[in-house]
Amino acid sequence: KLGSEDELEVSPVQKQGNVLRNDETKTPSVQAKKPEIQKTQTKTCIAILRTQLNKLVKRLPFTAFCNEQPQVFTEFHKEVNRCTSIEQLRLKVMWVADMLLPEVFSESWFSIRDDWVKDCQKCIDSSSLMQLINCLKVKAVDWQNINLIVQKAVERQLAERAQKKKRAKGQKAENDDSGKISPVVNMVLNRKPATSPHWGVSTM
Repeated sequence: KLGSEDELEVSPVQKQGNVLRNDETKTPSVQAKKPEIQKTQTKTCIAILRTQLNKLVKRLPFTAFCNEQPQVFTEFHKEVNRCTSIEQLRLKVMWVADMLLPEVFSESWFSIRDDWVKDCQKCIDSSSLMQLINCLKVKAVDWQNINLIVQKAVERQLAERAQKKKRAKGQKAENDDSGKISPVVNMVLNRKPATSPHWGVSTM
């Protein structure tokens, strides 16, 4: 025969559950406050996720993305800061992964990318999304390649500037030449009219 209820060993989890149940029975206001507490915790988690995602994107140079226009990322950070749900943030995380250039990723990333995408598509909680962001930062991005990408981008920009200067210089020279009068035309315009030997001589 089992002993009385007082003699049964109760685990700490069960004790905690009993206390909570007793408290909820005695004070109904505790139960009413639980949704508010959960809501506050959710807001805090989403705020942390927004910060982590923004930090990751700011750490990456514009040239690491398919679209390297600064205004694109200005708008991206604004949209992230407006996110209020895991669903919205999940889509932003996937956008970052889709926009990164292939050479940014490490070789090992391509073997786990499909699983990462599937996990991100079905992510519904903050802890899982945090893991996905960390995976993108630690396992996906090859930070040594980032330096090479930046160097190539600088070299490309310098070459483009030199080419623009060269074209501008050539255009200016062409414009200067078009405004000049050719030597032949100048000679005709400046030629003095021929004088007749009979001018000024009286015929009377």
